[in-house]
Amino acid sequence: MIEFFKFIVFIVCFFGFTITIHTWSVKKGHLKTTEWIKVLLRACTAGLIVFGIFFAITGKMPYSIQAIAKSYDDPFKEEHEIALEAAQAEAEEIAKRKSIPDVNIQTILSDYTRNEVKADNIYKGKVLRIAGIVIDIKKDVLGNPFVILGRNTALDIPLIQASFDESYNTQLANLNKGDHLIVVCKVLGLLLYVQAENCEIEYQQQ
Repeated sequence: MIEFFKFIVFIVCFFGFTITIHTWSVKKGHLKTTEWIKVLLRACTAGLIVFGIFFAITGKMPYSIQAIAKSYDDPFKEEHEIALEAAQAEAEEIAKRKSIPDVNIQTILSDYTRNEVKADNIYKGKVLRIAGIVIDIKKDVLGNPFVILGRNTALDIPLIQASFDESYNTQLANLNKGDHLIVVCKVLGLLLYVQAENCEIEYQQQ
């Protein structure tokens, strides 16, 4: 609304100045100047009417036409913005994945075998990428699936218990003992097995 009043003040000042020149030219008898001023006044009046109609329809000032036109340049602007956001999110996810440390399963299991306290200081609470062999596929008392990962056989002590949410039920149903698996999990510490939660499967090979 402030912009509208500024525009009105400008128009009033412009018309006042133009009318003053017209009155002066009439008094002085400058016919050419008088005719030129009349044409200018008619043109400005017509323009003012057009701008007034434009403002009544759009609610925007005439000098916003370029900005309005620009907003309609791309009919698929919203789709492009969504695609751009998706690409940025994917790039951020890839960068995040690359920053996850790879830990040799033999190293983490050996560390927990030798000194649980020291191993917790190194691994507990961290998100790690671990590759191992599927020893077993089970469900806990709450019905959440988990996979026991080791180096080769179930004789390894301890093993890693990688827990998943229910969305992995179908994928885990296709697992077999002896499959090679790469998971990304958050390590919780040792409780019979080395516990790992919020696991995601990055690679699976039968």
